[in-house]
Amino acid sequence: MAPSIAESLTCFARFWRNRRTVTDTETAARFIFDSGKYAATAGRARDRAFDQPELSVSLIDALPASTIWRLGDVAGEARKKPAAAYAWLPVAEWREIEMSIRCDEPPWRHAIADWPDTNLERCKNLRQQLAAKARLVVRPIRPI
Repeated sequence: MAPSIAESLTCFARFWRNRRTVTDTETAARFIFDSGKYAATAGRARDRAFDQPELSVSLIDALPASTIWRLGDVAGEARKKPAAAYAWLPVAEWREIEMSIRCDEPPWRHAIADWPDTNLERCKNLRQQLAAKARLVVRPIRPI
């Protein structure tokens, strides 16, 4: 059975959104859900925060803090955890260490950061570089 016009348009819209080029002036954030993946007192992410074969990130330019945290909470729904922190870098800094970032919507503002190769030792070094460069934002504690 052929897809309906609405299904075809939805498929085309997703394809078209994902063709958008992520520019160097944008900012990509990696949400962190476990406190062991960042050091709040030192104000930095640990390299374990970037330990995935394909890194899911969000493009956070011009978004208020409440919307950024909502994006993180949506990302954490599958693991049933809200975002505890996020580590962000301008896309230009991701690319300086040879990582590529491509749009991957939905969800809204989602992107994938790809490693330049699969060499484990090189990936470990790149994770350490990302952790050293990233700016950490820890979720504020809400008063009771």
